[in-house]
Formats: sequence, C-alpha cells, structure tokens
Amino acid sequence: HFLQCRRTQQVARASIAAGGIDIDFLHARCVLPEAAHDRVKPVNDARRFAHFAAGFIITFALVIRVYWMFAGNQHATWDNFFPLTPKLFKQQLSGVFKVVKADLLQVEVRPYDFEGHNGLAAWSYGAIFLLTIFEIVTGFGLYAAMSNWWLPKLFAWVVPLMGGDANVRTWHHLATWAFVMFTMIHVYLCVFHDYTEAHGEVSSMLSGSRFVPKSPHH
Repeated sequence: HFLQCRRTQQVARASIAAGGIDIDFLHARCVLPEAAHDRVKPVNDARRFAHFAAGFIITFALVIRVYWMFAGNQHATWDNFFPLTPKLFKQQLSGVFKVVKADLLQVEVRPYDFEGHNGLAAWSYGAIFLLTIFEIVTGFGLYAAMSNWWLPKLFAWVVPLMGGDANVRTWHHLATWAFVMFTMIHVYLCVFHDYTEAHGEVSSMLSGSRFVPKSPHH
C-alpha cells in the first residue's frame, strides 16, 4: 500500500510538471486501511513517547551536569573539559598523546595514569556536552511545530535557521549516531583501563572513588 501511495504521488508530480492538472486526482489522498491504522498507531505512539521521554531525561541530565561543572570538585569543573588557558591546554594536549599511545596504539607497556580525567577523555566529554546541547536544541526545534507548550516554542527559530524541517531532522539523526559511536568507544576504554590498571575504573562510576598509586611522599 505504501508503494502504491508513493507511485501515486510520483504520477501526481509528473502530471503537474506536464501541465495536465486533474483537480480530483490532486486532492486524492493515500490513506491506510482502518485495520492497518489500528496496528501501526499504538506502536508509533509508544515510540514517540519513548523518544520524547528520552529527550526530556537527557535535558534534565545536562542541566544537572552543568550545575556540577561549577559545584563539583576539581576534577568535575568546566575547565577540565574546555581548557581556555595555554597552560591547561598544553597539559591536556600532552595527556591526549600519552593516552593515544597507550590505549589506541599500545606502544607503551603501561597505560598512562591520571588522577582525574585524562586529556583525551576530558576533550571527548567536552565535545559530548556540546553535541548534547545541539541534540536538545534541534529536538525541541522539531517539537515546536507540534506543541503548544512554551518551552518548545522557545526553539521555533531553529528550523528556519537550519534551512527547513528536513535539514534539522537529518542533523538530529546524525548526532544520534555520534552518541552511539561514542558509547561503544567509551565502554571499550573503561573496560580496558579497569582490566589493565586495576584502579576500579568501572566501579568508580557508582562509588565516586578509584584507586591510584600511592605517592612516595605519603
């Protein structure tokens, strides 16, 4: 039925282009049979609800994380993820190279250890923060046209700015796949560090603490 509808729409466009306009034909609509509607609608409604719920959850999580960038300890503050001073930038850049050699190229026998976030992780999290903001803004931008709530309406400018609904949907979708790729790499590196260093990298996500080598000054 969907293929027939698509074919009908193609013929309609061809008829318009050729100048042979049939009023009754143009106003014909492709409508699913009632039985098909009964099967499809509950599934679509559940998916849309899950999608919107995930959007609000990630928005709430981002707000909490931004707050923690200013209220957290020295390893959670915003300058760990967005190094604005030359000293901090060079320090993290050096850490990025060390992590790449240890984790990706594996040319170092022992992975380079950090007390907080290593340079590569810090920059990756900073990029994810920006990508999350982009995902939220484009999501609410798409939602603005179908909602009467004031919050989505604040983002009604997004669709015109990005050149239309189709462009926004495409970039919103691509950003979702970027999250998927980041998640796979992130899980691999967490397990890699937890196994090779035995510092409790994974358990630290729940406990808030990890093991580090004892300083010779202690």
